[in-house]
Amino acid sequence: MAQDQENELTSACDDPGNVQKGAPLLFSSTCSLPVTEEPTETDSDSTEDERFHPLTSWPEHQSRENSEEVEEPSLVQSAVATSMPQADGTPAHDSGSSRTPDLPLFDEQRYQFWRLLNPALRCGGQIELYLDRLTGATVAAKRVPVHRLQAFSSTNPEDLEDPWQEMAVATDLGRPGPGRVPGVCACHGAFRSADGDAMLVSDYLPGGDLFDVASELGEPGPWREQQAWPLIRSLLEAIITIHNRGVAHGDISLENMLRQRGCSMSIALVDFGMAVTGDLTRTVGVRGKPSYQAPEMHTEHVYDARCADLFACGVAAYALAIGSYPWSSTRPGSCLAFGYAQKHGIEAFFQRRKVSVGGVRRPLSCFLSVRYKQLLLTLLSLEPLRRFEVSSWRFMHGGFAAQLEATMGVPEALAGG
Repeated sequence: MAQDQENELTSACDDPGNVQKGAPLLFSSTCSLPVTEEPTETDSDSTEDERFHPLTSWPEHQSRENSEEVEEPSLVQSAVATSMPQADGTPAHDSGSSRTPDLPLFDEQRYQFWRLLNPALRCGGQIELYLDRLTGATVAAKRVPVHRLQAFSSTNPEDLEDPWQEMAVATDLGRPGPGRVPGVCACHGAFRSADGDAMLVSDYLPGGDLFDVASELGEPGPWREQQAWPLIRSLLEAIITIHNRGVAHGDISLENMLRQRGCSMSIALVDFGMAVTGDLTRTVGVRGKPSYQAPEMHTEHVYDARCADLFACGVAAYALAIGSYPWSSTRPGSCLAFGYAQKHGIEAFFQRRKVSVGGVRRPLSCFLSVRYKQLLLTLLSLEPLRRFEVSSWRFMHGGFAAQLEATMGVPEALAGG
């Protein structure tokens, strides 16, 4: 029996298979990567969905395993102060009453509706585009229905997608001015519409998200990795900065990172609905998308939300370099591939996972530079505190763009300290 289980875990890494159309990990119809992990003969007891983890844009309703500078109208301080999320997941606001009267009225004279961009399924609202008549710029407004605002936590106390939390954190970190975090999408305020809906207004960044980028980079190898480095550097700088501001994102994913306007190799974080403040070292609750969730979320009573963010950055870095997810879930017993990684280690997982490029099938490690592999091993470490080592890497402290331009390859200076 033990040998059978070992073979099954090995098969999970060796055989990607194909996902069934319509499954949760459905490959986006708009994405066509020329590289897939080549299928082989497998243990009949393991399912295809457990074996293959393609690069997939997670629908918003499946994100939880359970579930130009202008003067910005001020957000009422009481709304911000009472909305900041707590590390233990307890909402700080009074969920029994509507808070939209605390928000300034959305100026329909200033903001002219243009078109619907896409639905925001998790909050039951939508993303709308408006023309800012004051500046001439296009802005994006996330509309959260009043019933969602009033019902949050009153109907489902385990719901960690807090709209008040998102408005408070996005406004605090993204407000134009000297205090804005460069790696966070600029936020112009949270308002209420005439019918009571909340409107979170941010810059419109039409360059797409990192899922789009990862889907278009082509085969794994030096060129693809070269494109990934500046994106990962930008991501890690943003994450470390917000951590220093006392905030953990809680839902890092390719879809929640947009390309900055005028600088396509820099990212802007969005979607702070699962963000955490307070004592980040004693966070509770499972946050984020199944592939990105740090394993300690499922095994520890409390965990460090900063370590969890860094693990999710590792999954994003893997996807940018390879074009697929390393696993479908980190929940114990739910994914054979992650089970193999847990039992044998991340480095052994990299050696066992096979990728086919140009008809040649080799271990995944063959397509990663020593530096990038070291980055992944640090971020995906099963020892949460070890992930903090990435903050000491020299590539986090300037000179990166010049080195990249000079070498036209993966810079040697990206080594660990």
